[in-house]
Amino acid sequence: MAWRLQGQQRLAAALSGLGWSLAGVTAAEDAQAARWLAEHPAVDAARVGAFGFSFGGFRAWQAAALCPALGAVASAGWMACRADLMRPGAPLLAGHSAFHFLHPGLSHRADFPDLAGLSRAPLFLRSGRGDRHMPEDSVAAAWAQIAALRAAAGDTAPDNAFHPHGHTCPPDVLHDAAAFLRAHLG
Repeated sequence: MAWRLQGQQRLAAALSGLGWSLAGVTAAEDAQAARWLAEHPAVDAARVGAFGFSFGGFRAWQAAALCPALGAVASAGWMACRADLMRPGAPLLAGHSAFHFLHPGLSHRADFPDLAGLSRAPLFLRSGRGDRHMPEDSVAAAWAQIAALRAAAGDTAPDNAFHPHGHTCPPDVLHDAAAFLRAHLG
């Protein structure tokens, strides 16, 4: 595991040295993958959505914020306010995978819920109570911020709820996420 974390930090440093960021490369790749899928002749563009848990949950809502081709998004285990994720001992200060979440030049302009609120796609958001990575108070504040942004844009509020299982994606959440995506993607 340590070699993988060091590799992520080396990649982040190399990209930074080139004037890029690991967060930016990841975001661009995910948006381009969604675009490519929606434009593929064998795919019904109206039925393209995204689902992810933890880092995948971050990538799902971020891709939807960047690419209108995604018609619905289900994200579990990744949403909170940046300041709370930078408390001592919190994930964004740990290095390694944190570089995937840190967009240079954007952090002082927009918080994570601001970015998620850019998506016009229906959003399904879940988080576990007692999640060691996502503080409940911060998750609730982020969800409220997303709901306010979506209301101001005339969009529906996200379907959000806590489950009792910490940083996990239990079977009932998977079931509900699949049902949500089916309902919104036909």
